[in-house]
Amino acid sequence: MDYPELRFFDNILIHRTARDIIRNRSTNRNDVRDEALSGLRLDGVVNVLDIGCGFGFMAEKYATMISPAARVTGIDLFENNRSPFEEIIRGSGRVPEFLCREITTSLPFDDRSCDLVIASYSLYFFPYVLPEVSRIMTDDGMFISITHSENSFTGLYQVMGLTSENSLHPELLKKFSTENGLEKLKPYFRNVFMKEYRNSLIFEEKHAHELLTYALFKLPLLLKNIDADNRLPRNLEKNVQKNLEEKKCIIIEKNDAIFHCRGPLCR
Repeated sequence: MDYPELRFFDNILIHRTARDIIRNRSTNRNDVRDEALSGLRLDGVVNVLDIGCGFGFMAEKYATMISPAARVTGIDLFENNRSPFEEIIRGSGRVPEFLCREITTSLPFDDRSCDLVIASYSLYFFPYVLPEVSRIMTDDGMFISITHSENSFTGLYQVMGLTSENSLHPELLKKFSTENGLEKLKPYFRNVFMKEYRNSLIFEEKHAHELLTYALFKLPLLLKNIDADNRLPRNLEKNVQKNLEEKKCIIIEKNDAIFHCRGPLCR
């Protein structure tokens, strides 16, 4: 299956750079991962599944919170993410396993075999996997998902001179978002709790390079049928630079939501 919206997601360097830009330019100084894991007792967790694990964005946080005897399985479409993901898990003293495969309607795990399942900024790519997540969770296990608001990134459209009508982003986020997450999750879990994570990214003129880099990272989601070779098309780059020079400060909405789910219903 072709995933044009993921074309830069196997580029670990730009993914990590985007992560650092978000961290530096956020108005909410609390790390969303810390917010997602705050107050949770995970020291008894021994089997973790990280769906759409990437290079280990969430693993950097939860790996040291789980049992020292835990096994952590990451599933991701891109082989490039294997080494950094496994390195993070091994560095925490836990045992990693990486499955390079497409996320389908079937997960290769036994019923009630995972006591922690993670989907961090990934579930909107494969919301059809929710019945399987519920099936493989232990009765006292937890599913944690982080996602975007459907209204996120409108400032990025404007600064690039784009409209949402030509974008994959609204279509993608409607599959699982802050606005519809509860509705999507409740058929599969007895208890679903949502916590909103309010945030914006602020770029001043001196942050022009960071804004251009972040725009490049988001480009495959913001514009359909784009053929970019690891650089922002010149017309879009000019739009970003012009808008930043005129406005002096660009604010990009980046509101997210954290979902905690317990009590699996699919058996």
